[in-house]
Amino acid sequence: MLATHSVNTANVGIMDLDLIGLSETLAPLKAVKRSYLVDLLNRAEVQTVFAGDSLFEDAIVDHQHIYLLFGEVELQYSSGSVERVQAGDIQMPVAHHQPRPCRALACSDTTILRVDSDQLDRALAWSQISQYLMSEVSLQRDLDEDVHWMHTVLDSNLFHKVPPVNVEQIFSRLTPMVVHAG
Repeated sequence: MLATHSVNTANVGIMDLDLIGLSETLAPLKAVKRSYLVDLLNRAEVQTVFAGDSLFEDAIVDHQHIYLLFGEVELQYSSGSVERVQAGDIQMPVAHHQPRPCRALACSDTTILRVDSDQLDRALAWSQISQYLMSEVSLQRDLDEDVHWMHTVLDSNLFHKVPPVNVEQIFSRLTPMVVHAG
């Protein structure tokens, strides 16, 4: 699994992050099934932001969920109000509305996780539809022998480019075929 990333943290050295473990405390990442989460985190970017540097500017649209893993960030709103957030105190992405409602400055050297919002939405949808389909299959006794392969297919990335709502239709069109060895 490639869900552990190495990050250079301001000359402190190389630190391995267990992103799977960290994501279990972050919403909505904790709602994503593990197989989809691994794929999502492999596409995400772990970044070190040094004290005084900006994570993002006010009013931009970047289509990212930005999670504060380590450090402290100051959120500066156009109204003049200021809010400080520390890693561990928030489980949600930092000021995740689009366009961004504020500017975010690192108060200390920080480590953030940047996740593409569209990919996160897709992973959440896949997690939900696969869970729904597996519950439907488990209720149909005539499909007991199909549970294992259907679970394997749903946990793979085989259908990732197919809209999740179409997967049930694809499964309903599959027909059993007897195949003899040789």
